[in-house]
Amino acid sequence: MMTPCNEVPLCGHATLASAFVIFNFIDKDAREIKFYQKSGELFVERDGGLLTLNFPSNKPHPTKVTDAIRNCFDNDPIEVLENGFFYSYCF
Repeated sequence: MMTPCNEVPLCGHATLASAFVIFNFIDKDAREIKFYQKSGELFVERDGGLLTLNFPSNKPHPTKVTDAIRNCFDNDPIEVLENGFFYSYCF
């Protein structure tokens, strides 16, 4: 999905809204729609009036604690994890 400045890895609300429009106005017989986003393929399925969106599983892995990361906090993180899109910090 796109923002005014760039593409974001995942925007669930916009994906569901797009699926709603497709299911209700463009392809009323469709049961599943595949979207290609920066985070990979996302599938939205329709079951009556309900929509289900699968979310990708991007498991984080340990990464190096850089000076740029250290400068963001008062204390050094014990561990930093990243999954290609986001960072998690353990203190």
